Formats: sequence, C-alpha cells, structure tokens
Amino acid sequence: MNRRAQAEQSFARLKSVLDKPYFFVHVNKCGGTSVAAALNIAQLHGSVKTMIKLFGPGFFASRKAFSVVRRPYERMCSLYRYRVKRNEAEFNGRTLELNEWVYRAVKLQDPQFVLGEEMMKPALDWMVDSAGNNLVDLVVQLENIEEDWGKIQALTGCKAELPRMNATRSTPETSIAALSSESREIIEDFFDVDFDTFGYDRFEAAAWRPAGSSALSANSVPLASEAPAAGAQRPA
Repeated sequence: MNRRAQAEQSFARLKSVLDKPYFFVHVNKCGGTSVAAALNIAQLHGSVKTMIKLFGPGFFASRKAFSVVRRPYERMCSLYRYRVKRNEAEFNGRTLELNEWVYRAVKLQDPQFVLGEEMMKPALDWMVDSAGNNLVDLVVQLENIEEDWGKIQALTGCKAELPRMNATRSTPETSIAALSSESREIIEDFFDVDFDTFGYDRFEAAAWRPAGSSALSANSVPLASEAPAAGAQRPA
C-alpha cells in the first residue's frame, strides 16, 4: 500500500469515529474490538487526554463518551496472551511466563514489554483530562456487558447486537489462576485506582458484593480521592 492509500485509509478510519455524536474511550483488552465492530466504527485507542490534545478542549463538550472496563487481573492476563501471540513477550530467546511478564511489564514498566504509553495505564487514566476531571458519561464493566449493552445502545443510538471478537483463548498457564501472590499484589498496587473506582474486588476478597447495577455514569465514577463507586461484580 502506497503512502496516499495509507493516508486515505487512516482518514476514513478517523472520520468513522469523528462523525459520530459519541466517542468510545477504547481501553485496551476490555472487549473494545467487539464494541467497535457492533457500532461500525474504527478501532481507536484514544484516551481523553489524547483526543483533547488532537482536537481541542471542545471535543467532549459536543459528544457523549462511554467506556468499557475490566477487572485488572483478567485485563493483564488477556494482554499477556495477546503479547505472546504477537511474539512480544520474548526475553533472552524465550517467551516469558505469565508471572515473569507481570513483574517486568507492570512492576518494572520495562519499555520492552509496555509497548505503548497508554496500554499499561489504569482504565481511569484513559477517562480523565489533564486536570483529573472524568469526562466519560457511561462506564460499563465487561463482566456484565451483555446485561448492560442496552445502556450503550441508548447512548449511541445503535441497535446492533454485540458480537464477540478478538478473544484470546485462556489456558491454565495464562489465566488468573496462574498468578502468583506476588503478581496479584503487583497488579493490585499498580491498578489500585481501578479496583476502588469501579468497585472490583481484590483477589483475597472472601465474597463478592451483593448484586446491583454495573453500569456507571460519570457522576458515579469518582476519582481515587473520592469514595469508591458502588456497583456489584460477579466472578468473570
């Protein structure tokens, strides 16, 4: 593909996003490929800060924003499987196992394994502007997206059903069951704001919270300095 064709393709992808009266803050490894496919928009991993930097502070004043989040343990295991699939978890001629990768990618933030400034950020970091204001109107947990898909349909005006795409097959060696206590602690520390903000239980929790709403509005998704958001989760 020549440069002109590449430029035209990039413009078409961007236009498919900018023409909508809403914006999907596509946090990586949170089911966003399926969401983008259902809405017929290009995949664009653009945080609130990135979009404001590109298009100015009025970008979110003129459109609704929503996002999908995932419990950090599962998100990191999914990202690990994705990196392995793309041969991006190699070190000294071999593929790192899950706990080694968590240590290097999450704990050490080794650039060789982070591979993208925002790809390893907590989900909340994708949603706030430079002043820490959350500009996302609706947050849905991936664990409950089938039940809450109607809320996304209402916000976007899209009636399409949700397909399942880009899923990476889990194995015993690449699932949360394989996480060591050290890896769990690393993930809990690094993604502390996501556990608290989106109501996710940490691994050592004896029981899941009582059932409740899993779709959160911007007003009910506080920053880390505020009270944790209410919202039930169930094991994924």
